[in-house]
Amino acid sequence: MRLPLVVAVATAATALLVFGAAPAAASNPVVFTATDSTADTPGAPDIASVTVSDTTQGLITFQMTFVPGTEQLGSDSFGIYIDSDQNPTTGDLTGAGADYLLEYDSSGLGLFKWDGKSSYALVQSSSIQGSFSGDSQYFVIAASELGITDGFNFNAAAAVGSDPAAGAQVDFLPENGTNLHYSIQSKVAIKLSLSDSEYTIPHAGKLFTHALLVKRSDTGVPVGSDVTVRCSLTVRGRKVPLVAGRVMSVPWYSGGSKVVPACTWRIPRSTAGATLVGKETVTLGGSSVAKAFTYRVRK
Repeated sequence: MRLPLVVAVATAATALLVFGAAPAAASNPVVFTATDSTADTPGAPDIASVTVSDTTQGLITFQMTFVPGTEQLGSDSFGIYIDSDQNPTTGDLTGAGADYLLEYDSSGLGLFKWDGKSSYALVQSSSIQGSFSGDSQYFVIAASELGITDGFNFNAAAAVGSDPAAGAQVDFLPENGTNLHYSIQSKVAIKLSLSDSEYTIPHAGKLFTHALLVKRSDTGVPVGSDVTVRCSLTVRGRKVPLVAGRVMSVPWYSGGSKVVPACTWRIPRSTAGATLVGKETVTLGGSSVAKAFTYRVRK
């Protein structure tokens, strides 16, 4: 059985949110059924099963089902401990190597990350959802936010009190302190969307940068370094060599994120008054977005 853990929670209820949305629809769910006939301790919520599934949108659902009559929403808490790198020697060693914790209690719903020392720290999540009523509760989270690609290990806990790891009345699945394993079944079809674009004023002989703000469909947040950036630019019909084309820090970007896919070229000298023609393309998996542009080169 897991040793008590300290969960580092933010000083206010900020970032602890409950979302009333339906579970992510998925085919071929996997049901992990409890082998115990009663809760680990008298009075604890008794976990009957956890059903796990995933979708082509990259969302993972954990549906926790309880033995009828054992779960009291007003005072209970629930947690899913996720070993996202499938390595029990990293992460929380008292929690079978958990790297992340999905937790719900009377304060709300939150995503926590193991701090590498002794506790879990609250982190921001744009995809986490949950619903907690009756004898069936669920969590939904984007696999990409946990660094999950092909599969993960996990265990579940439910307790009376605000912390499923430290409660005196607690039930675990599995109850022997080990993990269950789930393999991702759906091929994720993430779609990219172009939200904004910005650029520096092109001057002859100077660096010119064009940047895009691109969001991904599974989390709704700007893309990271896992995208491919392609760049092309010509002036007076001649190709301009690329200086850099990648996700980079762009301090002058005013559209939100300061780390965006961007292309940088050095505009040739003696081209003031000419028209540059360019294109920036961002690709992730089978999805791409692109923007073509033309600007007048200044002195």
